[in-house]
Amino acid sequence: MRHFSYAYYTKKLSNGETFDRKWLVYSKLADKIYCFCCKLFTSQNIKTFLASDGVNDWKHLDEKLKLHENSVEHMTNMNNLYEPRVRLELNKGIDKDLQESILKEKERWRQVLIRIVSVVKCLAKNNLAFRDLLIYLLSHGVRTSMIKLIKESKYFSVMLDCTPDVSHQEQMTLIVRCVNVSSDKIKIEEFFLEFLKVDDTSVLLDVCKSLDLDIDDVRGQGYDNDSNMKGKH
Repeated sequence: MRHFSYAYYTKKLSNGETFDRKWLVYSKLADKIYCFCCKLFTSQNIKTFLASDGVNDWKHLDEKLKLHENSVEHMTNMNNLYEPRVRLELNKGIDKDLQESILKEKERWRQVLIRIVSVVKCLAKNNLAFRDLLIYLLSHGVRTSMIKLIKESKYFSVMLDCTPDVSHQEQMTLIVRCVNVSSDKIKIEEFFLEFLKVDDTSVLLDVCKSLDLDIDDVRGQGYDNDSNMKGKH
């Protein structure tokens, strides 16, 4: 009995060259072949057998395939299939601006990662503490933006996380939690602001004053260290 052969997936030209019929699809369930692009794009008024019912005339299949792939309808549908792909590869799709924005954002974060890796290598090479990395990342402009967001949200809570370093000097970090109202999508965010020198219990009052933050707007306060945790939230 005649049956479909995988040899039909390849067409041999008169000059001896071959190319793949990427549009050709064989269904084992139906035991028929179909044209993928024509099945997608052929109009309701004009439909070939390869786009609708499928073909299983294996005796005359070679002739039917040549007739189909040389038809105007098939070539038009092939163009409709591959033209969007070419536009996407050339970045000329309808979402061109969005794609360019995504690429710029990826490149920006790639540059940020390069800088972070460079700083980490520098710290490791010179045997410096990794808190210097946070200080590097927390530039004056970044911290100014954070403080602006905190002031816009009005109320905020603070978390003071304290731990001793190798010299037994207490290292305290100041983290502020507030409601970000700078955009339509309101969300709760946390910001690391700086390292604090632990001298006495007035450290929070002093740092709020230095950052121009009103201590009366604090609605939550917590302390955390290796052996004890106290406070209110």
